[in-house]
Amino acid sequence: MKKAALALLLGLVALVWSGAALAFEPPPLRGYVVDAAGVLTPEQKYRLETKLGSERERTGFAVVVFLPTSLEGESVEDVAYKTAKTWGVGEKDKDNGVVLVVATKERKIRIETGKGVGGSLPDVACWHIIRDVIAPRMKKGDTFGAIDEGTNSIFRALASGGRDLPAATSEAPGATRTPRGVIAMGVVFVCMILAFFLTRKGGGGSGGSGGSGWTSSSSWSSGDSSSSSDSYSGGGGDFGGGGASGDY
Repeated sequence: MKKAALALLLGLVALVWSGAALAFEPPPLRGYVVDAAGVLTPEQKYRLETKLGSERERTGFAVVVFLPTSLEGESVEDVAYKTAKTWGVGEKDKDNGVVLVVATKERKIRIETGKGVGGSLPDVACWHIIRDVIAPRMKKGDTFGAIDEGTNSIFRALASGGRDLPAATSEAPGATRTPRGVIAMGVVFVCMILAFFLTRKGGGGSGGSGGSGWTSSSSWSSGDSSSSSDSYSGGGGDFGGGGASGDY
């Protein structure tokens, strides 16, 4: 019985670990717009790259746009969080980066904020930018306009220190989020502890018992783009899961 339980636990560990290994992996960060889905024209991408680069020089804030080919079964929150952490958008000591994810296949949006911009761009402001600025344009099929005006709204909020925020006409439903990878690692850890105690008991040893980003959601239906201004590759900024999501 003990051997069967141990085998079951080890199988669960292997299953969870393989699932984590197959999780979404962000592409390399090259420039301010990573259009893996190829939904922007070269001119549109160039215009966004130029604007985002100029705004970073002017304000110090780094805003990067990511259009993934697919979320690969992950939530938009987990993809945005992992991408932002991997890319390190923003300055290391200021954590002043923002990543806007527009997943056109799954019709989901996420604004992921660095730890240093929460006062200027709180979660509720991200939600209103998604709902009032980005989502309506995506619903009309205007991907470029949605990203262009959405990033304009993000920069206005950042530059004003939070004074220029969208009017809070309604409250977004709150929810806490734990990245799926963290949950998976927690399951693996618990299974390893249980397996350890079962192994000790099976070997005849005396064993005691062991004890132990605010989101809202909204979707839409809708070339590989290239730009000569692909000149940004992150700066070491940190992210803590702040921001908001939408599908409509």
